[in-house]
This record gives sequence, structure tokens and C-alpha cells, in this order.
Amino acid sequence: MIKAVLFQLEDTLLHGANGGFAEAVQDSIAAVSRATPGAAELATAYEAAITQASFQRDMMTCNADFLAGLVAEALGSNRESMQADLDAFFAQLNDALSERFVADACAGPLVNQLLDQNLSVAFTVEPVYPESTVRQWLDWAGLAPVVEALGFLGHSENLHVVNPDPALYAEIAARIGVEPDETIVVGHCRSMALAAASAAGLHIWQVCETATLPTFLKQIGSPSWREQHGTRPIAVEAIESQLRGNIGALYGLLAETKPHQWRQKPDPEEWSILQILCHLADAEAAVHHHRLTRILTEESPFLSSPPPPGPDLPPCHDDGNAVLNRFRDERLKTMQLLAGLAAEDWQRPARHSIFGLTTLREMATFTAQHDRLHITQLCQTLGKCSDTL
Repeated sequence: MIKAVLFQLEDTLLHGANGGFAEAVQDSIAAVSRATPGAAELATAYEAAITQASFQRDMMTCNADFLAGLVAEALGSNRESMQADLDAFFAQLNDALSERFVADACAGPLVNQLLDQNLSVAFTVEPVYPESTVRQWLDWAGLAPVVEALGFLGHSENLHVVNPDPALYAEIAARIGVEPDETIVVGHCRSMALAAASAAGLHIWQVCETATLPTFLKQIGSPSWREQHGTRPIAVEAIESQLRGNIGALYGLLAETKPHQWRQKPDPEEWSILQILCHLADAEAAVHHHRLTRILTEESPFLSSPPPPGPDLPPCHDDGNAVLNRFRDERLKTMQLLAGLAAEDWQRPARHSIFGLTTLREMATFTAQHDRLHITQLCQTLGKCSDTL
């Protein structure tokens, strides 16, 4: 059942006044490049950096930092001054775009109706634009009044993947606090984002000539529309993107954690941030990777489920960032174990003390779900969850 709706702004809620969204952006970049010394070289370097970002990365660095670092290297500048140049460039770009965008008339009514249904509403564009730019675009779409009610606002500073990598949408779903198949992505049918979202296990609604936003607005008026988009059997291809996207969600969620926050508990019976991370890192190595290895190397092994740790789980380290990095390292080992498996390997059987008869595929899926359970727990501990969930 749908719990969250993620809107792509481009050509969906915000349109180019004389052509498509991308054309308006490209024309405005060209205008800034002509008018500002050095802007053309910066724009060219940034475009090359975006291409490089489309290849799989370590998930530890947000898109903004990754792109700025590549641009600084390409232009022989230091990171700090390059960030100032990029900030100025995006400010000039917004000035050039101020007359180039038109809001869709359905945007406000559609979003408000979804919020009235107590759904989490999220927005994103291609995550190579900073938060200030995306917030300006939301303002032009007439959606500034609802920004504080959002389940998530995606931009280059809090996401770790770019299109067409499906892990981007796995990361966003985890940050919203829902399962991928509890999320529907609304975007233009020409957008490569929709194929990527579907590949990660999310539902999609393609806005085009035959399925317009007014059509979607009419559909959500049906009391049963959320149930019409039910549980999706997870494809083998989606497992990798979810395992990887969850890494990015953790780094994004914890990016601003202060040293004193790691050991704080919202309640004496709840875990601290550090305890949650220790559990994730320990479970990845001792439970998830171990049992997947057993399924691959043994004939129908019996898998016992360890008892859940109590609230007094001892922290495994003093440095939360070190534990987060250890989780990532252990996760990469798990992903390497699963890489390149044949179709019959995913169906290798096992017996689980709780789930009964199971398969490698089901256990790998549970690993991704286990991540999201604790990502949501972290979100609640940090007070960064959507109020609608």
C-alpha cells in the first residue's frame, strides 16, 4: 500500500515556459556562461563531473561534495574557493531562470490532497543542484507553503547517487522512512528517472499525453487508490540497488551528527545512535553475510535467528563515524558475495527458525529491509522523520 509519493519536479510540477525543463536550464546556463567570466569553463567541468558521478561510487560522499571536488581538480582550484564559485554560479542560474519556468496548475491541489490523506510527500530533481536552488524551484512551482510538511526534499547536498542509478531511489525511500514498494514516483514519461525508480522496486506514474496530472489527481480521489499499488515482488536486480542505496541513506541521515549526540537516547529503553550503528555493523558481518554464505555453500542449511539485543547493548566503538564506515565495508563484502550470481543461485533453499522455508533471494531482501527498519529508528531518534509516518 502506498505511504509516500515522490514527485520529480522536471516537466511534472514545473515546466519550461517555452519548451521543456531541461531546455530552459541549458539555455540559462548558456546565458550565464556568456555573461560571466570563467562561467563557461566551470559549467563544462561541472557537466563532466556529473558524467563521472553516474558511475558507481563509494556512497560516503554526497553529490555536492563529490562534484565540487572533481570541478576543483579539473580547474586547478582549491575546494573552498570552488564552492564559492559554484554557489555564485547557481545563484546566477536562478536569476536567469526566473522567467523561464511555469508552475503546473495541479501542483498545489495535488500536493495538498495527498497531505490531507496523511501521506508523506517528497520532491526531488536530478540531484546535482543544491538545496537553495531546489527550494527556489519549489517556490516557483507554488509549493513553498508545503516545504516544511515534506517527508523529504532531495538535492545534491543530501543524496549520494545520480540518475540513472536505481540506488538513488532506494536511498530516497529509506530517507523517507518507507519500503520501496510503499512509494510511488510521479514523473514525466520522458524522464529516465522513472525506469531507475521502477528498477529499485518503487511504483511509478508516468505523466504524459494520456496520463496527465489531472488524471492522477482524479485517481487519488478514490478511497482505494493506495491499495491498488500493492506489494511488489522484489526483482533480483533491485536487491543490489537497495543494499547500496541504504548505505547512502545512512551517510545522508547522519551527516550532521554532533559528537555529543552519538550516545544520546530518546528513552532509557531505546538505543542510542551509536548502539544502532553497532548493531547494523555487527549484524552485517555476523548474521547477514554469514547466512548468505551458508546458503551458497551448504545444502538447505538451517538458519537460527539470534535473540534481539536489549536496550543495554554495549557500544562497539567510541566514534560513530568509524562504525558507520565499518558497516559500509562489511556491506561491500556482502554485495561482492552476491555479485554475478546465476539465476539458480538466488533460488538456493534454506530453513529459517522464524520464516520457515526460504531462499537466498528472500534472505538478501530481508537484509535490505533490516537496514530500513533501523534507518527509520535513527530518523526517529534524530527527530528527522516525516510527521505523516
